Amino acid sequence: SEEPKQKAPSGVPRLIAHFDGGANPNPGPCGFGWVIYDGVFKSRTLVEGYHYLGDHGTNNEAEYEGLLGLLAYLTSLPKGPPM
Repeated sequence: SEEPKQKAPSGVPRLIAHFDGGANPNPGPCGFGWVIYDGVFKSRTLVEGYHYLGDHGTNNEAEYEGLLGLLAYLTSLPKGPPM
């Protein structure tokens, strides 16, 4: 049986976040990026970030740094009830 989809509580904004990183060649120059979309209008980008990590890194390192970059942004936001 299919599991029920979870819904955000009423009044809570629904967001979608993606991150990725890469090196070319692997290992080599690398960086990461992340983006947060409006969860209702998925084509609407709310905020994005990226960072060049340097001339020597791996795909795995860049992807992990992408996750950390996204989490750092999210934890920098003011605490409190959603607007």
